[in-house]
Amino acid sequence: MTEKSTPEELEYRLSHIQRLARTGIWTWDIATGSVEWSPEVYSIFGLEPGGFAPTIESIIGRFHPDARWIEDEMLQRAANHDGPYDFEARIMLPDGSDGYIKSTSEGVYDSTGTLIAIRGVVQDLTELKQAEIAVQAREEMLNETGRMARVGGWEHNLETGKAVWTRTLYDIIEIESGRPPGVDEHLDYYPEKDRRILEKAYRKAVEQGALFDLELQVHTATGTLLWCRVTGEPVFEHDRCIKLRGAFQDITGRKQAEEAVRASDAKYRELFEKSRDAIGIVDLQGNFITCNNAYADMLGYTPEELRNLNFIEVTPEKWRTWEMEEIVEKQIKARGYSDVYEKEYIRKDGTVFPVELRSYLMRDEDGNPTALWGFIRDISERKQMENQLQQSQKMEAVGTLAGGIAHDFNNILGGIIGYTELAQDEAADGGTCAEYLGGILKLSMRARDLVRQILTFSRKSQPTRKPIRLHGIARETVQLLRSTLPSTIEIRESIDESSGLVMADSTQMHQIMVNLATNAAHAMGDEGGELHIVIVPKYISENEAAAYEDIPAGDYLQLKVSDTGCGIDAVIMQRIFEPFFTTKTGDKGTGMGLAVVHGIVKSHGGAISVESRPEKGTAITILLPCIAAQGDSAAVEGSPGVPVGRERILFVDDEEALIELGQKILSSLGYAVEATQSSTQALELFRRDPGRFDAVVTDHTMPHITGYELAKQILALRADIPVVLCTGYSETVSEEKAKRIGIKEFVLKPFDKKELAETIRKVLDAAG
Repeated sequence: MTEKSTPEELEYRLSHIQRLARTGIWTWDIATGSVEWSPEVYSIFGLEPGGFAPTIESIIGRFHPDARWIEDEMLQRAANHDGPYDFEARIMLPDGSDGYIKSTSEGVYDSTGTLIAIRGVVQDLTELKQAEIAVQAREEMLNETGRMARVGGWEHNLETGKAVWTRTLYDIIEIESGRPPGVDEHLDYYPEKDRRILEKAYRKAVEQGALFDLELQVHTATGTLLWCRVTGEPVFEHDRCIKLRGAFQDITGRKQAEEAVRASDAKYRELFEKSRDAIGIVDLQGNFITCNNAYADMLGYTPEELRNLNFIEVTPEKWRTWEMEEIVEKQIKARGYSDVYEKEYIRKDGTVFPVELRSYLMRDEDGNPTALWGFIRDISERKQMENQLQQSQKMEAVGTLAGGIAHDFNNILGGIIGYTELAQDEAADGGTCAEYLGGILKLSMRARDLVRQILTFSRKSQPTRKPIRLHGIARETVQLLRSTLPSTIEIRESIDESSGLVMADSTQMHQIMVNLATNAAHAMGDEGGELHIVIVPKYISENEAAAYEDIPAGDYLQLKVSDTGCGIDAVIMQRIFEPFFTTKTGDKGTGMGLAVVHGIVKSHGGAISVESRPEKGTAITILLPCIAAQGDSAAVEGSPGVPVGRERILFVDDEEALIELGQKILSSLGYAVEATQSSTQALELFRRDPGRFDAVVTDHTMPHITGYELAKQILALRADIPVVLCTGYSETVSEEKAKRIGIKEFVLKPFDKKELAETIRKVLDAAG
């Protein structure tokens, strides 16, 4: 038989069970309001049995304010005989922390059914509630994290077809929380292409156990198209996949950022590639990393070829140390960039050319130097223009000097020419003296033409074209060349004296021949060789004219200058007519010779061609259009005949020698001459009797009143008086300007007797 337990033992067991279950017993006497607690209730409330007198009021005071309604509820239910009443409440523990309880109560009634007490049990839920709160907090944190990261979780049960979504996934897809779609409905949110990709991933996961990680597009419930990252894994049970689960992340922002970066990269790549300035990037050792097409084209390499080179290999040796020490070390590495500076590069074909550049230092995220990059610009054209400007300034200086001396020198030449012609008139024909005087006159004429050539070349005078035969100029040029070129050069000439007339400036024709012959002599060098000058008539047919630029078929005079020199390379041949282009050293040429020749030929309506091979010599051929012979032979240079007259001439010049000479020449031609050195006196003579003179011949450059102003005032007194203005050089008056005010002729000094006679006769005859 089982031994019966004593009441004390039963009490102990009950107390032990309550302590283990954290459960206590309580009774509330309705009549007295007193409350009886078992020891465990005191423990649950954190109180000591001797230090707290439980009454309904003191107990309710231990409840959290939001739970104090329980007293009324409990009484009402017990009074109504509603049976046991369960409730949970938050209580306030003595240490200030919260506790949680669960209580079940029921009413105690007397024989009449009157409520006399309420009794119940109370269970300590504090640890359970704290655990629930912690789980809830973690869940809330996960939800918030998912919301901020736009990451949701999902699970598809393959057996039931149901889906479970986290709250963030509902928010992303924009559907009401708590109603996750089925598998098929979920797939319908994806565009067709993306749906097929996801379905394939599902099948592989189910059939092969494969994980998946995809970036797809998906529509929200409102139709917004998003980018998402979907990851998933299968869950197997007994070798059978029962569910799929994974994560779903909205990556629209990232995709948009990536697209913006791609667009930005594409934009800057386009700017990089299409920049007209060259851009190159090298590492800290100078090895090329990349460059744009402009940089590669500038150097004649492909970008791939440059990536195998070091910048030292495209930099002339004279620049290397300077650039490393003065630019890289002292500027770029010290402050991150360089000043704009100039250096030279070497192209793939070996040619050296000038560049202007500015370089910068590239750093990584930690600020460590990683590379150098720079903008580079080919400044060959600019340098050429600078050289042109310098050369132009030199030519301007030459022109200024030439203009400064032209007036005085022409006056001296005018005296030599005039007195020589007067001496010729006195010398016996055929005598030795006449021969000597002829030589003086010829050389004086050459000196005159030389001054005009200098003025023309320096743009201080305009060329004068007239019908000429070229063979005479050619023979004079050959004579000059024989005395100036080295004896190692043999000059051969083949000149057809029956060649036709050309409308040209004799000084420019002389300049063409001298320039071509000088170039040929340079090409032959110290070893010498043969220089051949040929002048022949040439008919150019339609087919032949097509081979030239801008010349029609017809009769031409052909001038050909050839040599047996070093010849011209094909690459250089393309540039020989460029101004200032030269292969000669600085002391042997400026690069203007052939450019001037080309300009003169083109201005005369002609054509020029070059044939050359290295070490085989060069031949330059010029074609000048012929003109029909004039009926008046006096129009052609060298024609004889000096016209005379009996009219009265007022001759004005500030040079005493030229006054005397002009008076003698005009008197020898039969004219009555009144001469004066003073333009002021000349004006006074004319003002006294405007009808006294038949013509006025005046110098331009004179003190007090210039010839131009004198002519204006004389013409104001008598508009029909023929005025001839003579000048050796002037920037203030031109032939066009002179004729606009009524001056009949404009004569360049120094002039010879025949030129002066013809001019005066012309204006007198025109005046009637």
